[in-house]
Amino acid sequence: MSKSKDEIRAELERMTQAYQGESTLYAAQPLPSRMPWKKRQSLLDRAFSDELEKIKCDQPKDGD
Repeated sequence: MSKSKDEIRAELERMTQAYQGESTLYAAQPLPSRMPWKKRQSLLDRAFSDELEKIKCDQPKDGD
């Protein structure tokens, strides 16, 4: 399936001869990243997490 550099160069030479140099070369597309997709927090999610933080801060500590 994969071609060697020499085969690709020869194919490009054939293309330039056939189309008189009108071939356009494009860079290869990057592979997609394997990082997991993360959902952005909505306004309600953010407000809920803020309320949880407030509750955690307001609770007295047991060590005192």
